[in-house]
Amino acid sequence: MDRIVWSTCVPWVGEINSANDAIKALPDRHPNVAAVDWAAIAGTPGYTSRDGLHLQGVGQNALADLVARAIGPAPAPA
Repeated sequence: MDRIVWSTCVPWVGEINSANDAIKALPDRHPNVAAVDWAAIAGTPGYTSRDGLHLQGVGQNALADLVARAIGPAPAPA
C-alpha cells in the first residue's frame, strides 16, 4: 500500500494550530497516511535560518529523518 506523509507546520499564525490538529488526526481515518510533527521540533536551534522558515543543512537532515521514519523501510525487491 502506498504511504502518504503529511507534516505539521510551524504555527506562525493561529490558524496553523487547527490545521496541525487536522493533520495529526488524518492517520485515525486513513491507514495509509502518516503524520509527522515537524512543528514540535522545527524550533530546534540551527534547524532554520534566521527567518525561522528556510531549513539549514541540519534541519534538512532532521526533516528527512522524520519523514523516512514515517515511511518505514523500503519493501523487499520483487
